[in-house]
Amino acid sequence: MKTRFRASFRLRLFAAMLCVSLIPLSLALIVMSGAFRSRQRLQSEQEAARELQGIVERLNTVHEGFSEAAELLASSSLVREALGGEAVSTTAVNATLYSATENLRKAAYFELCDREGRRRFSTLNRPGREPLSVDWGVLKEA
Repeated sequence: MKTRFRASFRLRLFAAMLCVSLIPLSLALIVMSGAFRSRQRLQSEQEAARELQGIVERLNTVHEGFSEAAELLASSSLVREALGGEAVSTTAVNATLYSATENLRKAAYFELCDREGRRRFSTLNRPGREPLSVDWGVLKEA
């Protein structure tokens, strides 16, 4: 003969109450955690979009500054003469370079190179006069 486990009424009532209270609580926890994660993701995406917009604005400002400095240096007859090999005052050329790049020197350093890629003037005091390759970037376009 089989013996069955017979739980008391009190134990069955306790198990039923436990299930009735834990199942809705578990479901609410699952739903709330999903809502919290989606809200956090939305906030992160919005914050990232704001940061990216700020970066784009700063890059556009720096790009405009670089363009203005390049135009100012390109239009300077003193700079063209100095890079062409003529004898000019290096102090005046450096002053022109520094004034053209005044607002941008925190973002980058600037060098004026001749046609062979030799650095002639720079906003960074760096030893060595190694020639730069003229097969890339602005030097290639020039």
